[in-house]
Amino acid sequence: MIEGNDAMMKMSRDQYDDLAEICGVMANPTRLRILIGVKRDECNVKRIQLKLGLHQATVSRHLSIMRHARLVKARREGLKKCYTVISPIVGQLIETFGYSENAGPEEIAETCEFLKALSNTTRIRIIAGLIKDECNVKRIQEKLGLPQSTVSQHLNVLKSSGIVTTLEKDKRICYIVIHPIVRTILTLPER
Repeated sequence: MIEGNDAMMKMSRDQYDDLAEICGVMANPTRLRILIGVKRDECNVKRIQLKLGLHQATVSRHLSIMRHARLVKARREGLKKCYTVISPIVGQLIETFGYSENAGPEEIAETCEFLKALSNTTRIRIIAGLIKDECNVKRIQEKLGLPQSTVSQHLNVLKSSGIVTTLEKDKRICYIVIHPIVRTILTLPER
């Protein structure tokens, strides 16, 4: 179980960490809206500010966070900096969710909650294993070498985010991945 399968098996710990970090940075509604915009077109701060109705300081602060996380890059054009997405995983995530610049606040909020659940390496490792085979807490605990309470907390986050659910199997409660695009997301680092 927890080792994963196919492309997920090939993911290194660094790739799990990178995916978790990217999801964590994208789990902010303002940053997600900016990324959706700059994925389509290179934009300067003023253009982003006007498109999203945000203050210049807010846009600059979020761009700085995303630049530090290597999700976007800046290119100087005279006195202005133009930003574009450089992380292929970010572009693929946005495409996977199928968002345009007109994505509504409810869609964005829902996606941010989902990404927040994926912003932890342990949770991504749990999901990778559960995609291959449903499993109970004890088996996950043994495979990951974590305390039962830690595994249960992570599973509760994944369940409340609609990523996993429980089912009864041989008088044991097992967890199974139910979110339709999780498999796609976990194979992004391999593409």
